[in-house]
Amino acid sequence: MIYSYIKPKKKKKKVLAILLLVNFFLRLSEGPNWRSILYFTIAVVLLTAEGVQLDLVQKRYRKTIAISNFHFGKWHSLVNVEKVIIESAKNMANRGEHKVNDLLVQLSFDNQIIRVYSTENHSYAHNTATEISTALNVSIDDKTIENVI
Repeated sequence: MIYSYIKPKKKKKKVLAILLLVNFFLRLSEGPNWRSILYFTIAVVLLTAEGVQLDLVQKRYRKTIAISNFHFGKWHSLVNVEKVIIESAKNMANRGEHKVNDLLVQLSFDNQIIRVYSTENHSYAHNTATEISTALNVSIDDKTIENVI
């Protein structure tokens, strides 16, 4: 099973990219020119997102650049995995890219932490963390327990 996580993009960027693509396709009838190519290039850059993919079957991960559902990046093997972390986005310093209610499933290894899943549903986050920890044979560090009333 492969888990994909893509950093959330702001809606304004998506809308602007779609408008630029529409403009590009409307200008194609006039023939390709530098302006239409510029619109297309800017739209692709705005639609590009960074992310991470985790392959549990082959025990590897890659940091990706994603354009729509096409992911590009070099695979690395998962070694020295310490734990799976479940954390609330409201407790994080860089929560600006996530909703306050988001729960993040992260993987800790080799002195780095990568996000592999994000959801607002508490049970989805725990199920995903359990699947990952079982596949990698590591423990789960649930940092949301102390916040539950």
